[in-house]
Amino acid sequence: MTDDAFAAALRRVAALPRAVRFRCGWIVGPPASGKTQLARRLAQHQGWAYLDYTRDPGYFDRLDGRITGYRDGHFLRDLAQWRADCPRPLLILDELDALVAFWTAAERRSWMHAMLRLDASACAVIGVTHLFGAAELHQLAPPDWDQAVIETGGA
Repeated sequence: MTDDAFAAALRRVAALPRAVRFRCGWIVGPPASGKTQLARRLAQHQGWAYLDYTRDPGYFDRLDGRITGYRDGHFLRDLAQWRADCPRPLLILDELDALVAFWTAAERRSWMHAMLRLDASACAVIGVTHLFGAAELHQLAPPDWDQAVIETGGA
């Protein structure tokens, strides 16, 4: 990713920690399109928290044997706790697709609908996914959402 592309991506999401409403942005794109690299670079540059949901211990691994019963509502409750515990102004959640892939299309939409409406009660969030594109996010978002979406690799 060029420095200009990184600066443009940063401009798209830099205001999220100060937002009063809709404190969730997204990095979307096909697999191997640079989403994780961008997420890590943003976190390092801004001093934001970065969580690799499938590789960091204590998250995906704790669902062993019960992942098929862990639904969108469970994740949202856990996310509320992670946000409350996060000492930084923004939490980047990468590698969510391994979990979200177990959900029905309706559960995915319900989860995304809730994510797009996160409030200022705790840190802001940037999700990283290839399961949703920018057009679908805009359809699920509230009309006045600020459209904090970064697309990588032609998503």
